Amino acid sequence: MSTLSRRIHRLPRPTLLGRAVVLIGAELLANAACWIAAGICLSQADGLIGLALLAWTLGLRHGLDADHISAIDNATRQMVSLGRQPLTCGLFFSLGHSTIVIAVNIAIAVSVDIYDKLGKVGSVGGIVGTSVSASFLFLVASINTFFLIGAIKDRRRAKAREAAGLPPDEVDPAKIHGGGCLVRVIAPILRVVDRPWKMYPVGILFGFGFDTASSIALLAISAIATRGPNGEAISHGKIIILPFLFTAGMSLVDSLDSVLMLYAYAQPDLRSGPDRKIRLFSRYDQTLSTETLAPLTAPEGAEAFEQDVEGGAAAANSLEAGKDMLKPASPESDGTAATVEVDPETEARTERAQRLVAAKTATMSSLSISLTLLSILVALSISLIEIMGLIGENCTQCSAAADDPDGGGLAGSWWRAWARANDASGYVGAAIVGCFVAILAGYHVVKWGWRRHQKKNKVAGQERESSEGERQYGATEV
Repeated sequence: MSTLSRRIHRLPRPTLLGRAVVLIGAELLANAACWIAAGICLSQADGLIGLALLAWTLGLRHGLDADHISAIDNATRQMVSLGRQPLTCGLFFSLGHSTIVIAVNIAIAVSVDIYDKLGKVGSVGGIVGTSVSASFLFLVASINTFFLIGAIKDRRRAKAREAAGLPPDEVDPAKIHGGGCLVRVIAPILRVVDRPWKMYPVGILFGFGFDTASSIALLAISAIATRGPNGEAISHGKIIILPFLFTAGMSLVDSLDSVLMLYAYAQPDLRSGPDRKIRLFSRYDQTLSTETLAPLTAPEGAEAFEQDVEGGAAAANSLEAGKDMLKPASPESDGTAATVEVDPETEARTERAQRLVAAKTATMSSLSISLTLLSILVALSISLIEIMGLIGENCTQCSAAADDPDGGGLAGSWWRAWARANDASGYVGAAIVGCFVAILAGYHVVKWGWRRHQKKNKVAGQERESSEGERQYGATEV
């Protein structure tokens, strides 16, 4: 390994917390840049800044739509189970969704007549977009159900061994993914969305409904129709800032949701290094084993997975030996210590093997199982609501019953209920995020209180033992 590559490899690396801070910071900077551009481009008329504010708030609200939240949550859980750290899952999804909005508004900037044709395209795109959204949510929920069942079985097996007084069962890396033919069947499905960037085409498919694109396009038409103090019209090219404001707002919300879900499912340790401090960057000798994720499977298939883990296990042995030799000399020693250079490829394979083996217990925790179950139920519910809403809109008899001025009887009430559920998507999404935040906050508050209670009991026990020892010593002296 060359001296330059060795020095580059020894540079401080961002921790998972550091990457999350960089992501959210970049999102905030992007929002600020969009607002600066909006102030420059839309300052010629008073009402244009109001339209810009409306476009941005629409992005914030749309980021909380139930289908967005559910898709990001379930995709994050699936990628975590593959040993990934999908911080940018929500970002790529929102960028894909916004691509449709930006493309439509660029077309309107070229020709305003495009807006009149959105109705025909949107009617077909709405069916495609809703169908893709519901199918994706159902598919990912089904895969996460498979992972959840495996985690519950492993948890029961571990508790049974503990109750019997047996040592913990050794984790077989080749069986973390569950083994058997079922994994081979779903392996192609896992490869479809096994990286955060693959959420970009999913977001594009979600955006084919053109409902959001139509809303921002209407704002663009309003901006074009607005006149300045001297009656001058706005340049058509300046309306492009509206979809970018929408994108900035939605990306911020979806990125925050992605970071929240990653920390909820993976439960990484925020503290790193031997002094156990919270860091945004870690040095070369502090990177390994500071952030643990909870894997359940490998997307490359069983054979490639076994080869990866076997190589990582061999690398782990050599790396541990090297780390022991890299420790500072003790005061009793002569002050000399040997140094061992660790190959970056060896360390990378070791980190991969550790993520695939060491964090299996995290997926068996009560918090992970509860959140996974909640995300599955939410995804299935949103999928059902979207399918029923799609049927209600495109079925002639169903829409007639729902629109009947006399109520339409039981059928009318039935289809209106599904329509209201679809219309309340933003509130449902906000409620989902609220539930996840409440569960996480409650879990960590209880955990903190329990640890403090145990610490007090330990200190009290030590004080009792000390006082009893002093009394016994005094009685012996007498």
